[in-house]
Parts: sequence; structure tokens; C-alpha cells
Amino acid sequence: MSCPVEFRNKRTGDFWNLICVGGCVWFFSSIIVFEIFRPFFSPKEWEDLYIFGAKLLQALCLGSFIVLIGIDVPRVIHDWLKQWREHLHIVNKYFAVYVGGLLAVLATGVIIFILLEKIGRIDLAVMETVDDIANSNNKILHLKQLFQTSIPLFILSLGTICVLAPIIEEIFFRRFLFVALRKNMDFIWALLISAILFMLVHRNIAQGAIGGIYLGYVYEKGKSLPANILIHGMVNLLSLL
Repeated sequence: MSCPVEFRNKRTGDFWNLICVGGCVWFFSSIIVFEIFRPFFSPKEWEDLYIFGAKLLQALCLGSFIVLIGIDVPRVIHDWLKQWREHLHIVNKYFAVYVGGLLAVLATGVIIFILLEKIGRIDLAVMETVDDIANSNNKILHLKQLFQTSIPLFILSLGTICVLAPIIEEIFFRRFLFVALRKNMDFIWALLISAILFMLVHRNIAQGAIGGIYLGYVYEKGKSLPANILIHGMVNLLSLL
């Protein structure tokens, strides 16, 4: 087992303590915040508000843990700012890899579709009919969402998904959980275990699994938490768009 020096010297917690305490915070924060917000807002606003509130509560708990284990946050941020060029270089490098991989998957899908259409395995007339129905339903659903979502609520949701969630998840899953695993096992096992746990807290399981593997790989190679946070936020924004 070879653990990078940068990870070996980082402060973290025991893996099982992180799982137990982190799991409880993750689970109960949503319930607590939902019960607080429910009497004051309409059902259509519950989801966005309770997600934001839950993330805020998780951030407070995570901040308390950082202070308890003795991490000097102002000094860490100062060091990040001094090395901002290196962090941005890592962001550019690995986000380009993500976009390139995404484009490659899309290109492969298009090629397979064209080949299936050429050999008669796909009936375009049937697909166009299904597509028209789907588009009609999507337009109705989209109009409902537009009418039900206020601009402030949309901005709140955007901030939660693209700013707050990446900061919390990267600090917990990469900086603490992945590092705790990495101190005791090889990269592959640490990556798989952290990716599975990351997947479990996301509603889209496939997206969570891919994101967990990709972001874990980026952290192992780049060893830059700010870069991971920025990439995570950009990936979320790309998915949202």
C-alpha cells in the first residue's frame, strides 16, 4: 500500500466514526429542516427549501468537526489563495477530461444509433411519434415548473446545487472520508468504497457512482480540494443546464 505524503500528513477522523456521525447528520438534517419549514411554505416550495436548509445544517456540523480536529481554516484558505494558479491548472486539466469523456460517450451513442437505423433495427417513423408525445408532455411539465418556481427560489436552488453541495460533499467525501481510507488501503479500494458511499446520498444512483469515481480519481491525482470543489460545481451546473 502506498499512501501519498500529502494525504498521510492530513488530519482526519476514524473511518467508522465518520460514517456513523456523518450518516446521522445527513439523514436527520433533512428531517429536522423539513419539519421546521413545512408549516410556513406551500408544498411546491418544500423540496428546494429543505434541501438548502439541510445542506446549511450539514455545513454547520462539518464546520464544527473541522474546528474540533484542529484544522487552522484561515491558514488553509491563505495557502489555497497563494497557489490559485496551480488549482486552476488542475481544474482545466481534469474538467477537460470530463467534457471529453462526455462528448466521446455522446458520439458513440450517435454512431450506434445511425448504424442501427441503417440496418433497419430502428423505425424512425415510430420514434418520431413517440418523440412528439414526449415533447408535448415535457413542454407541459416545463411550463408547470416555470409557473411554480419563483426567481429567488430558483437562485436558491442553483446556489445549493452548484455551490453549497460541492463544498460540503468534497470536504466530507474526499478530504475526510477518502483520506481516512487512503491511509489504510490502496487507491482502488479507497476509490470504490468512497464512490459507493457517495452514490448512496444521491437520488440519481448512476450519476452518483460516476461522479464518485471521477472526483475521487481527480483528488488522488491532483491532490487539490479547491480544484475538486470547483470541478464538482461545474459538473453540477453542466448537468443542470
